Amino acid sequence: MYQNDDKSSYEYHYSYRSDSEGFRPDQTPAPMELQKPKRGRAKRVAAGILCGVLLVGGSVGAGWLLKDRLDAALAYWEEHPDMKIIVTGGKGDDEHISEAQGMYDYLTAHGVDGAQIFMEDKSRNTWQNINNTFALMEREGWSLTGDVLLVSSGFHLARIEMLWDRVRAGILRGEEYNDQHISTLAAPVSHAPSAVQMFFREPLALVKSFLFDR
Repeated sequence: MYQNDDKSSYEYHYSYRSDSEGFRPDQTPAPMELQKPKRGRAKRVAAGILCGVLLVGGSVGAGWLLKDRLDAALAYWEEHPDMKIIVTGGKGDDEHISEAQGMYDYLTAHGVDGAQIFMEDKSRNTWQNINNTFALMEREGWSLTGDVLLVSSGFHLARIEMLWDRVRAGILRGEEYNDQHISTLAAPVSHAPSAVQMFFREPLALVKSFLFDR
């Protein structure tokens, strides 16, 4: 089993859709135990979507939030080695390479076949992450109703799910809209200062996205 250097545990959150029920409350297993996903339906994940965050000094290892997300994704990938992975994140003004490239390099260095990884390296925020990811899936000829796993820090997932659903609603209609099953994987935040910073930042970002990301 893959373990990151500090042996942090991971939390799996699952949000199920059906025609009548919509979202159910997230189910969070007990900490310190890596558990296999429980499925709402007997369908496997077609693609894992990894959202990037700032690369510190061009290095994943120096960016705790991103490393935590990648380590969580690697632990899941080990149980689902045939899954496609989309890494999404562009190059910031203070970054030497795109976040997507940094994630690609980290994943391949830890055993993931580069042919399984697809890079979206133009986006500058979460709204662009998701829109560009849908565009990438269309270019690759993938079914837009295929089941997906959204991977990010736990504090970020509510915003990702909201925006993913907003983009999806603009593309898919009727039965197609209800066909896609969304799961989420919450990575731990091992860096305490980052956790404190995001505790104050993310609620404001959620409100901003709710009002303006359309």
